[in-house]
Order: sequence, then C-alpha cells, then structure tokens
Amino acid sequence: MAWSTEDIPDLTGRVAVVTGANGGLGLASAKALAHAGAHVVMAARDQHKATAAYDEIATGTPEA
Repeated sequence: MAWSTEDIPDLTGRVAVVTGANGGLGLASAKALAHAGAHVVMAARDQHKATAAYDEIATGTPEA
C-alpha cells in the first residue's frame, strides 16, 4: 500500500510550520499542506525565494 498526498486528512483550522519551504521537500510539503487546508507558516533563509514559493503555492491553491 503506497502513501500519497491524497492521504492527508482535512487540515482546515490547523497551522503547519514548514522549514525550507522555498524549495525541494519543504516546498512540496508546504504545497500539500496548503492544499489540505492548513494555514502554512513558511520558514526560509532567502526572502526572494520564499516570495516565489508563496506565489507558486497561491497559484495552485488560491485559498492558501
């Protein structure tokens, strides 16, 4: 039995803190959690990359 992001339950009303959220696994995690309804707090060292990552998440999940 394989796990996928579709297995993430509804996280509406929950807060998730994701480090390294501007790329790689952090970005993928932030996207999946936002899609599941969580309020995602993104931690990243580079403000420009973080802004680009936020824009990418907001495009795919407008309610994020």
